[in-house]
Amino acid sequence: MLVALLLLVGLLVASPAAPASPGHERVSVSRVAPSPDYPLEVCVVTGDPLAPAKDRRALDVGGQEIQVCCAACQAEVEARPESYLAKFRELLADR
Repeated sequence: MLVALLLLVGLLVASPAAPASPGHERVSVSRVAPSPDYPLEVCVVTGDPLAPAKDRRALDVGGQEIQVCCAACQAEVEARPESYLAKFRELLADR
C-alpha cells in the first residue's frame, strides 16, 4: 500500500503542469538589457518613477520590454506576466 502511494505521489510530482485554458496561455518572460528608448517613466508594478536606465531591471514579457524599479517588482512581473503586460499596455495607451 505504501509503495503504491509513493508511486502515485511520484507520478503527480513528475507530471507536467496542466496546460493553460484556451485564451490564457502563459506568457514567456526573460531578463534583457534596458533599452534607452523605453516609453514609460514609471514602474508597472508600483507606479513609482523609474531610476536612470542603468539602474533599472528590464524583462521581455511575451515579446514586449517591460522595465521595473527593483528586484521585488521583477519577481512580481515574473509571477504574473499576463497581468503586467496588460498594465503596461494600459499605461502606454493613457500617455
